[in-house]
Amino acid sequence: MQPSAHKTRYPPQKLLPQEERWKQRYHELQERGYTLRSRYHPQWIPSWFTNGQHYLNCEDSISPQNPDVMDATKQDRTVVSIKWIREGSLEVEIANYLSSEELRRHAQNHCVPILDTFIDPNPAYPDAHFLVMPLLRPFDDPEFGALEELVDFVNQILAGLHFMHRHNIAHRDCAKENIMMDATELYPHGFHGVDKQCQPDGVRPLPYASRTGVRVTYYFVDFGMSYMKQPGEWSTVLHGSRRASKVPEIALERPHDPFKADVCTIGHVLNDEFCQVYCGVEILDDLVNRLIQVDPDDRPTAKEALKLWNQRRPPSKPQFFTTRIRRRDESYPEAVFNTSIHAINNSVHTVKAMAKLLSG
Repeated sequence: MQPSAHKTRYPPQKLLPQEERWKQRYHELQERGYTLRSRYHPQWIPSWFTNGQHYLNCEDSISPQNPDVMDATKQDRTVVSIKWIREGSLEVEIANYLSSEELRRHAQNHCVPILDTFIDPNPAYPDAHFLVMPLLRPFDDPEFGALEELVDFVNQILAGLHFMHRHNIAHRDCAKENIMMDATELYPHGFHGVDKQCQPDGVRPLPYASRTGVRVTYYFVDFGMSYMKQPGEWSTVLHGSRRASKVPEIALERPHDPFKADVCTIGHVLNDEFCQVYCGVEILDDLVNRLIQVDPDDRPTAKEALKLWNQRRPPSKPQFFTTRIRRRDESYPEAVFNTSIHAINNSVHTVKAMAKLLSG
């Protein structure tokens, strides 16, 4: 899980109780090569005390809602996400396994890369760890604009789910909130580590960005509930994530196969975030219907779901893939405007592609 934005108000010049952990570890993390924002420096003085600005116009008024996740800047100016893992969790083991050198090379691996792992320097938490990951953003921000973008998302997510399951890992919480994207090419100048609608200064809004012609990589994050099946073990678990409440066996609190529950969860993500939101995405209907079957035995495995999608996804025809998908709640003026922007983006992409081809 990545940091999420929240402007402090209670009062802004004081850290929230859950932020104190980061202040206490500021220097230790800095020695490790990770500098937290000025808000967490032990001698922090709110900038609005001296610059005459309203605190909501100051970057150091921003705090995360999730107290276990924080953004930091490396020495090369790369912004990363650091997660604090409490003792007694398999998350560190599973995340590091999926990000090991051997598995990281696989094209189907869409588990968030782990850049660094280290023990909490605070002796009060001898079994706690920090995981360092790339700074990501929600997979649907900005919104999808073309059918090719949707197809690419489904390609990557189904391949990633199959990869995890093939290596005996069930995510168990692969809901919308735990599918994110590397938006480096979308926002080459970066975005704020917490308030992701802002530029790195935390004040100016992000410029418009289109996925057209841009490589976006999607990742599963947060393995706090994940299950690692051991050889010869029967894969049955008792509880599931509250965010997977649409999975029948989880809603009924029955012992269930977490791998089939993952498949159903992904089906509901596709249904809720695409089929119910956009027009022109009927290519998903059959796949979604198969994934969200009430009886787990009627659902495909992740491998079968990927095979089904590869057999039925649309052909790679430019005029088909560049078709704009529009929101169901889009008004007529919005549709006219968004269609015009989409056409301009396609034209710009075509010109750039031709120029690159001629110069290469």
